[in-house]
Amino acid sequence: MSRHTPAVRAAAAWGIARAGLPWTTEVTTAVAEAWQHGDVLNGDVIDGEQWRWSDNPLAETLIVAEPARAAQICLRLTQSEDEDTAECGAVAAVALLEEHPHAYPAFAPVIAATRAHQDIPIRSYADDLDALTSADAGDRTVC
Repeated sequence: MSRHTPAVRAAAAWGIARAGLPWTTEVTTAVAEAWQHGDVLNGDVIDGEQWRWSDNPLAETLIVAEPARAAQICLRLTQSEDEDTAECGAVAAVALLEEHPHAYPAFAPVIAATRAHQDIPIRSYADDLDALTSADAGDRTVC
């Protein structure tokens, strides 16, 4: 297996998302597996150059997924013991909730995992996530 396979899979999923192609279970699995690889997180080096296609490629990829699938991937990443992987999941969750605050129920497990993470820098993202969910809660009316 090529060492660039996770980066290629991540880029393909991003392309699927940007083109509006159908999001399948296979895409969900490919995205989660690709982003668990550090080279994708840090900008894979191919022929000596950074290969990074956006400022937040994971969030741009997940923005088209159903909230439950996006949250599932963020949770899987955030639960990682690898700090870079966990941070990527937390940062993507923040970006996704900023864009779609109505999706907060699907992200409750991500918020809990972020708050419980062993690394303090990862736990700090819980405050950002709480702020986003609190702001959305204030906008809801009770019927």
